[in-house]
Amino acid sequence: MSTRIESLGVYVPEGSLGTDEVLAGCARPVKFPLEQMTGIRSRPVAAKGELAIDLAEAAATRCLARSRYAAREIDLLICCTMSRYDEPDFGIRCEPSTALVLAPRLGLRSDALALDVGNACAGIFTGILVADALLATGRIDRALVVSGEHITHLLRTAQHEIDSYLDDRLACLTLGDAGAALVLDRSPDPRVGFSALELYTLGRHSHYCTAVPTRGPHGGAVMHTDSVRLTAVGTKQAVHHATSVLDRIGLAPEALGHIVMHQTSRTSLAAAVREINALYGRRVCHGDNVVDNLATRGNTATTSHWVAIADHPEKWRDDETALFSVTGSGITIGTAVYRFDDLPSRLIDPARRASTAATSEGAATAEEVHVTSVGVARPDASTPAETFALAEAAALRCLREARLSPSDVGVLIFAGVYRTGFLAEPAIAAMLAGRLGMNDEVGWDAPQRTLAFDVHNGGTGMLDGVAVARALLGAGRARHALVVGAEVENNVDAFPDDATRWRGIAPSAGAILLSTGPGEARARVTHVAHRLFREHAPLFGARLAQRDGHTFVRRAPEGPHARAAFDAALLASVVETAAAALDRWRITPDTLTAAVLPQRGAAFVREIARRLGLREGVATVVAETEGELLTSSLAFGLASLGPRAFGGPVLLVDAGAGIHVSVALLTTDGDS
Repeated sequence: MSTRIESLGVYVPEGSLGTDEVLAGCARPVKFPLEQMTGIRSRPVAAKGELAIDLAEAAATRCLARSRYAAREIDLLICCTMSRYDEPDFGIRCEPSTALVLAPRLGLRSDALALDVGNACAGIFTGILVADALLATGRIDRALVVSGEHITHLLRTAQHEIDSYLDDRLACLTLGDAGAALVLDRSPDPRVGFSALELYTLGRHSHYCTAVPTRGPHGGAVMHTDSVRLTAVGTKQAVHHATSVLDRIGLAPEALGHIVMHQTSRTSLAAAVREINALYGRRVCHGDNVVDNLATRGNTATTSHWVAIADHPEKWRDDETALFSVTGSGITIGTAVYRFDDLPSRLIDPARRASTAATSEGAATAEEVHVTSVGVARPDASTPAETFALAEAAALRCLREARLSPSDVGVLIFAGVYRTGFLAEPAIAAMLAGRLGMNDEVGWDAPQRTLAFDVHNGGTGMLDGVAVARALLGAGRARHALVVGAEVENNVDAFPDDATRWRGIAPSAGAILLSTGPGEARARVTHVAHRLFREHAPLFGARLAQRDGHTFVRRAPEGPHARAAFDAALLASVVETAAAALDRWRITPDTLTAAVLPQRGAAFVREIARRLGLREGVATVVAETEGELLTSSLAFGLASLGPRAFGGPVLLVDAGAGIHVSVALLTTDGDS
């Protein structure tokens, strides 16, 4: 089975900003030949009031209009937006995730899985990889992968701050806004689709490009880039990985119709072309097959490969094979080899639909995946209330219990929401992989590599991350996957003396290790269900805001009455989803050994247990904490079970803003 791009939609804003205007708008003169070095003459700019989610929605709407599938036939929505600039005035979204807001706007079913995947500029290809695993294991039939990048706000901030051509914020001036979306299904033709799709992360280099809020009085966010080192490592790894993939699948470079690299600068593209030609000892890359759309697009981040295709569809041929070279801060490297059907013709003529329907066959038998170990961490004398310290402590405890080393982990997923310093790029998982030394600097042909990325879905992020890891392992992408969640209370720094302004988070971290192969007591996640209660979406949301150089989390609506209303709706939504799932799975509440429920206080947990009709003591109550565990809730609940985790079945529930509920069943071998 191979995964096919059934439809593609791209949206590029009509606004444009020239490079000469960008340099002229800098507060201090920047004497640097930006256009000459980058090849960027202008870049698209979102209109006033046009936000990242609007760009994503416009691209997805175009994509669905060209698809043979209606929105209600989509089983999975993955939003790969890096910026999440979804509300005016620096309204960077925290909760609910962009996907949960976008799903009802597009008309998706309430039981479709919707989540955000973050992996810097490699985001869309990471989303494709996740969808590919879920398609390959038969867990979904159709996926929509989408991104909307409103990133020129970084450019505006950099204009205030750049003081010379050596400034590490200079790369902000190359950015452009755009949206892209793809519908994916199982290819009806074994010759069509992805014949290769590989990504890996070199976390040792994750600090080469970071995006964080500024502390300047003008506000905003800015990207700091060590362009020389980022390009040197990224180019060498990407080129060698691409050539090794081609060799492995037996495809000569001359068989490629197009080569599409991440569109960052003409200097970077030229360096890659030189290196590829040098490796082959002949001119295999040239102006006719290497795509370059930098002149009027700039670097549109996650969307750049797809904008490059949509810009000139007449240059693409039906049935041709293309190579996509993927690079993103983290550093994440990847190669995808794709053979088109008649998609190029359909891009030229939007009225045409795919001539053949997706196959319902071909899904592989998924390898069995079990929960191997769990680790948790709270702040103490040796572990400060800081994202990476907490996440690292939980991860190492989890690995020690399983008697594994960090290098054994093939997939690392970070599912936390509130992080130290409000870091937006790269993926937290990539930086954590670097701290753990998790295959953080291996060769492009190393037998063991690690892919690190973030799953961002509010309170359900951990369980959704487990579902994603389960699919990747089941599809044979790795033997071990580690899912980590960590939360900190961001507003302590901004409002140290006013706890009423805090989000209400208990600093904590949890880690869950999943594995394939034999296990002493094989506790397996056997069922998964999701439900989005879109009617309750207005009850709670959180976004970043700024004041006097400080960034903080703003809740909306605020106040005790708002919290009570949200808790009541969340509780009812959990009960409805869990009861319906148990009924569908033919599991009666009295047969459950344990239930791990959202830890929002003992009273909340016990009321869910009462309404579900659970026996006394079945629902796990983690010791009272000063605040909410959020994405650490699932790991703390599992850690408190002890032997009960292997006496199954165990009900697992996560819930959060949206309102979104994820439910799963943990069973031990031999259980019904």
